[in-house]
Amino acid sequence: MRPHFSEAVAFARGTQTPSSFRTEADELQFGYDASFRAHAGYQLGGSGGIRFAYWNLQGDATVAGSVGMPGEFIVDPFGNVVGSVAIIDPSDARFGAVLTGGDEIHTRASVETNIYDLEFTREICARSRCWEAGLSFGARIADIEQFYGSVVTASNGAVVGQGEFSADFIGAGPRLGVYGRQYFGCNRRFSLFASCHGALLLGQYDVRADTMPVPGFQTGQAESLTRSVPVLETELGAAWRFSESVHVSVGWLFQAWFDMGASGGRFGGFFAGADDANVMSFDGMFLRTEFSF
Repeated sequence: MRPHFSEAVAFARGTQTPSSFRTEADELQFGYDASFRAHAGYQLGGSGGIRFAYWNLQGDATVAGSVGMPGEFIVDPFGNVVGSVAIIDPSDARFGAVLTGGDEIHTRASVETNIYDLEFTREICARSRCWEAGLSFGARIADIEQFYGSVVTASNGAVVGQGEFSADFIGAGPRLGVYGRQYFGCNRRFSLFASCHGALLLGQYDVRADTMPVPGFQTGQAESLTRSVPVLETELGAAWRFSESVHVSVGWLFQAWFDMGASGGRFGGFFAGADDANVMSFDGMFLRTEFSF
């Protein structure tokens, strides 16, 4: 699985000259990481069942940077600077002052999501043993931990400025879904399937930011609030039935968690995001083996 964030900005890189001022974002690009899902269920008659599932989705990314030309600078979400930059905002009391920071920046971001689903499944349509469709309804509990950290250092390795941001969410709510499967072959050994689920979770959202704008001086800010988080997810894939009790399927999964794409930061007033979307999502290929008895 690979995480995505709507505004996954590691830091802003800019160029300042007497006649221009330009900035652009360096993105936190997460790679694909191994994750797992385990589920167990019980068939309630021929057209329904109950199922419990546990998911673990996670990812991390690191980005480093430095400047090499006059007029170049880097600023992190907490306002820590690499290189030198003059304040050009007339409303700032420091207007015209030149900020000089470190020589390198190192950033790290991570996310870990633990998901617990309990749902009932019900077949709602089947014709000529060639295809079937059904629905599911139940509940979801999610525990999400997000982290971002930035460290600006001088050429000798001394820390010039640093900051950390964390956002944790624990919530629960209903989950609904539909699925469909098309069988092929006289023995229905091969099939194509698709599913779509939605959930609405209500829970506690805790945010904390700690910075060290100058060596030896620390600042902190915390917030705790109740938040509702909509979730949408879909799976597309193919399955092969080796025997009556063994099924293997492969496909692609996509999840979108709204209002969980933690981002922001003031970037010292030198950079403002062009988009205000706030989505955390996952995508990736899955391989699933099912045993029935």
